[in-house]
Amino acid sequence: MAGKRHHHVWQMLQRGFSWRENNDDHVWVYSKEDRPKRTVTRKYGRINGFYGPEGSKADDNITDFENSTQEFIHHVRDSPHGAALDHELAAAFIAHLEMRSLFLRSEISNVASRCSSLLQTTISRKEKSSQIVESYFLNHPEMIEGVLDDLKLTQSDRVSAKELISLVLPEILDGASEEFGAMGQLFLAHLEGLIPKLAADAHNKALVSEFSETERAQQHKKLSYTAYRSSTASLILPDTSVAFITSSGCTPVTATKNKVELAIAPVSAEVAIVGMSSNGCARDEKTLQRVLASCAYKNFLAPQRSAALDGLSRKIGSKAKLISDAELARLVADKTLLNL
Repeated sequence: MAGKRHHHVWQMLQRGFSWRENNDDHVWVYSKEDRPKRTVTRKYGRINGFYGPEGSKADDNITDFENSTQEFIHHVRDSPHGAALDHELAAAFIAHLEMRSLFLRSEISNVASRCSSLLQTTISRKEKSSQIVESYFLNHPEMIEGVLDDLKLTQSDRVSAKELISLVLPEILDGASEEFGAMGQLFLAHLEGLIPKLAADAHNKALVSEFSETERAQQHKKLSYTAYRSSTASLILPDTSVAFITSSGCTPVTATKNKVELAIAPVSAEVAIVGMSSNGCARDEKTLQRVLASCAYKNFLAPQRSAALDGLSRKIGSKAKLISDAELARLVADKTLLNL
């Protein structure tokens, strides 16, 4: 990791799905739209400066974690099927992979952009912006009370002032709503241009924390971990590196509202770390493969080319979303905005 060549898919993991040829580690990259392509691990998943400039805190923290975890990964790769694994190491490892992904950063940016566009559409309609402004004043009477306090009015004058305000406020708010709508659109349009950088900064800031102590790691420590050894040696590595089966489906990133039933982190084409909750149940290999493919963002890696993997690639991205369009629409719905 150290330096400018940052891999959002850890090279050591990639090598578990590669073969050695001409002094390089080669992999097949499967995508939903394109035919599989062959590349090498030093090139795949690499974005220069992804975690900040050389020597950034995020870069250093990731490098330190990688160095401290290599022995654990080698141990897992050598473990027999069903062998119990250290739940603290496994939990930190999974939390680390979950947090470092390109998917997470891209989706933070994507959700913010989608939210901004929906808000711009809403406040561009005069009747909606007027309702929002009026509702905000009604929900925050302390704003008017504060103005009256500053004026130091007598009680009788205060009553008269409130009566006058109630008469003129609708007209004032009607005029203000036009300005609010125009200013709001300008602000949101400007913000939209800054979103990718803001998302990158927020992502890198989160990657400075000790991975074993993050809230995600604490939640993952509640799972019991074992080594899963494939009978066919054909596990895949999604570009999100991990996948979760939760109470509401499968996802490449956990949320507090959904309880994790099963966590899957492939470490080679032969072996994966599987974490299970007390009410979780084991899944067969075909199901695990479908979950891993569905939770891939853009690609998954494999050491071979096959028709079965070609078919599996059609599932890529189907579950790789932080929030659905319907959920986002509810967040910025009129009802929500009118209760600000």
